[in-house]
Formats: sequence, C-alpha cells, structure tokens
Amino acid sequence: SLAVTSYTEDHDLCHSPLVESPENTAACDPHKYPWLHSVHAALFWSTFVILSIFLTELILLIIVLGFSFFKHWFYILDLFIILVSLTLELAFYFVQDEILAELAELLILSRVWRFVRIGHGLVEATAEAFSVTHEVFHDYVDELEELVNKSGIEIPNRVVKIREKVHKMMVLED
Repeated sequence: SLAVTSYTEDHDLCHSPLVESPENTAACDPHKYPWLHSVHAALFWSTFVILSIFLTELILLIIVLGFSFFKHWFYILDLFIILVSLTLELAFYFVQDEILAELAELLILSRVWRFVRIGHGLVEATAEAFSVTHEVFHDYVDELEELVNKSGIEIPNRVVKIREKVHKMMVLED
C-alpha cells in the first residue's frame, strides 16, 4: 500500500521550523497553503494514470505485434520514455530526494518527445493523403487529355506549358 506523506510533516523544501524561504514561499507553511498539497497530489495521480494508460497501450502493442514490436525503434523509445517517466514520477512523489528533483528536466524533455511524435505523425499522414489525392487527380487529368486528343480538340499552349511544368516537378519528386 502506498502511503501519502501528510503535508503537516516537515519536508525538504522547508527550513526548520517551517519558515518560508524566498525560493519556496508556497511550499513551506502547511497551514497557510493546504490546497497546494492537494493540487500536488491530484496532479501526481493524474500523471500516474496517464502514464499507466500509455504503458498499457504499449504492452498491448507488444502482445499484438510480438517480436516485430522491437523492430520499430520509435516503439522502443516510447517504452523507454514511459518506463523512465513512471519510475521517476513515483520516485519524486515518494522518495523526495534532491538528486531526483534535478532529473525533472530530463523527465519533461522526454515527455515532450511524445508530442513531437504526434506532430510528426499528423504531418506524415497529411502528406500521404495529399500524395494519394494528387495521384488520383493526375490520372484523371491524363484521361481527360487523352479524351480531348482523341476528339481532335487542340489543347491550348498555356495548358501544355503548365502540364510540362507539372511533369518536371513530378520527376524531381521521384
């Protein structure tokens, strides 16, 4: 069973006997700011639940993908970040060591990585959808040009020039 430290106990942020310091004005008087300890506990448990959901997602992914999970280095990186984050979060909350507190910056940076991955995934999905749409549109224009040529209708010069530019751009992309 996990025990939560009472906010009436002395802790590392306060000088004895619970005197406010310039660096930690809100953390030093447990009777003056009791809501702060409640907010801290609520944020900890929220973080714990979110990280647990991420970990559960990755465990299910390991079960579904089997060994191929470990062929994707982003999955491995996600697993590492979540395990480290969960471990550090538990350590920060229950151990309250100054060395662990200095690792908070690393924890924050590793969590930002997930947002970068989400952003990259959105950009990649959008680019892929655009590429598919572009290919369909290109095939449609080719069919229309073929029908126009078969009908004996001359394609205007400016349209031919645009078409040549598009072909050059497509060759550069490949």
